[in-house]
Amino acid sequence: MAITILSQPQNYHAGYNPVKFVIDSTNKNNPGFRYIVEIFDKGTSIKLAEFDVAPDPTDNGKGKIDISRIISNKLDKYINIVTNTVAHATTTYYNYDIKFGESYSSEWSFTDYGFNNDFVGGNTGLFQSPQVTPHTFVVGDQVYVETNVTYNDNRSSLTGYFTVIGVVNPYDIVISLTDVGSFPTTPGKVRYADFRKVRTYAMTNILDLVAVNVAQDILEYSNSQGGLNGYVLSAATSNNLTNLPDNFYATPDQTMFLNMLEANSSGFVYFENDGGDIFRKVNGGSFTVKSTGIGPSNVGSTTTVSGTAPLIKPDTKYYDVWVTDNSFNQNGKKLRINLDNRCKINDSEVLFMDRKGSFMSFALQLRNFESIATTKEQYRQYIDGTYSTTSQGLTTYHSKYEKMMVFHTNFMTDEMSRYFEEVYTSPYTYIKWEGNWYAAIIEDGNFQTERIKNNTLIRKTISVRFAVNAPVNI
Repeated sequence: MAITILSQPQNYHAGYNPVKFVIDSTNKNNPGFRYIVEIFDKGTSIKLAEFDVAPDPTDNGKGKIDISRIISNKLDKYINIVTNTVAHATTTYYNYDIKFGESYSSEWSFTDYGFNNDFVGGNTGLFQSPQVTPHTFVVGDQVYVETNVTYNDNRSSLTGYFTVIGVVNPYDIVISLTDVGSFPTTPGKVRYADFRKVRTYAMTNILDLVAVNVAQDILEYSNSQGGLNGYVLSAATSNNLTNLPDNFYATPDQTMFLNMLEANSSGFVYFENDGGDIFRKVNGGSFTVKSTGIGPSNVGSTTTVSGTAPLIKPDTKYYDVWVTDNSFNQNGKKLRINLDNRCKINDSEVLFMDRKGSFMSFALQLRNFESIATTKEQYRQYIDGTYSTTSQGLTTYHSKYEKMMVFHTNFMTDEMSRYFEEVYTSPYTYIKWEGNWYAAIIEDGNFQTERIKNNTLIRKTISVRFAVNAPVNI
């Protein structure tokens, strides 16, 4: 009796793509067979889910399991707009154990039957020889007996429903059937009459898996099957937890947050501008996922490694960001952020969670438009008393207020245009308007992904509805 793991996700994997396991069992051909799946918080007895999976009849009875719908409920955004320090992004990952068992109808094989003198009435005993597998029956159990071969003699009466009236030993039971006579060896099986199942838990376990708040596109998923081990910050070629394109353009007052997967607990986040000035801040804390500010306006407090402060000077054209270990070895790919110093009408920007869980932003420098929609529910009441110009005949009993805004970006690169798609689809967006951040919903249901080859000048427009509107005193 054994369960074998045929395939499983990487230790770190995307939580919003299929999270697949394929398993097999030596008991898969037993009647009523099901695989048992249990998901626990890592290292605890706190059970997130338990469910049964039927074997796949088209693939040799393998168990095929996708738990993405379950574990994605444990994932959420992490954003703290007011802090620039390295923070533990607690809600962006789920650390869990998964355990596999099996269930099937309880079945005990007997090798022959015989007359038993120990019971009045001469009842029939069923026994197993050699004694390999003990039965679990007790006196009073209702059972169903089935012989392996259909007989055309008195032995046909062995097949049917009976009561266990005696347990001689773990390999011999007596049923409520009188002696059927002496015939050659007659093997068969005994099951509980209600076909109850034996459930065996945690036969094979996979411990310490980590689902991360990531949704891979189809191409990446087909290549990695959701695996994120390449995003663990351990070498200069490690990927960052963002889809932000390299050579991204940002205004000097723009806000951006980068998530980091298993960054060294005592490493650093480095910044180097085009003038060769180098700065760093401590990337402390042994956390699975961390978040840190990397935008031009929210780099935070840094230590000067070489050159002169600040990082961004009036003539700075760009700066690079990367993560190192405690020995200053590069532990992730560098991200280059170009400074966009074009004239702007507005200081607005949209901060959004991209599909890797980081919060990045686009500047909305051009003219914006504000509109307000109100609806009122009213009734006309009887005027009692003085009938005058101030009498409240038509009365408003409910007023709804909703603010909408339209924002425009400046011209952008081809890579930024493709990345802007994630603004439209992001479930969490914030708008910086008149110096304050507001939770907002991007209203655009249909949008066009423009490419340089089709349009040499690309800029975007978004319609925004504020998530919380001002109350009306009614």
